[in-house]
This record gives sequence, C-alpha cells and structure tokens, in this order.
Amino acid sequence: MPRRSAPAVEFTVGTYLCPNTNQTVPLRTSQSVSELRWPVVIERCPACGQRHEIRYADLQHPPVFGYE
Repeated sequence: MPRRSAPAVEFTVGTYLCPNTNQTVPLRTSQSVSELRWPVVIERCPACGQRHEIRYADLQHPPVFGYE
C-alpha cells in the first residue's frame, strides 16, 4: 500500500507591505526564502483582497542564516 505524504505545512517566512493599505502582512508559504521563485504572486492579499507580486527586495525577513 503506498504511503500518503503529509500535506505541506505553511509557515511565515517574512512580511511585506501591502501597497493598497500600507499594512504589514505576513507571507506564508511551505518553502523557505531560499527556495522561492521570485517574484512571489499573492493571489489574495489578506489586507486588501487583491493580487500582488512581491519582489525579494520587498520582503522583510530575519537573516536567512540567523543572527550573529
């Protein structure tokens, strides 16, 4: 019997600023920042409900390799 893989767990990789509401919104994904394809397409922004394309430069996140 084949094993079913567990569904991908989403976690917050950083935040971005919604261009319509100027609110800080968490970016949730099942991949780490280094594995994402840029720009990341947000189909429905939690702050305004519209579609956004987030560039890497627009993402605010903790250092990828941790703090010094």
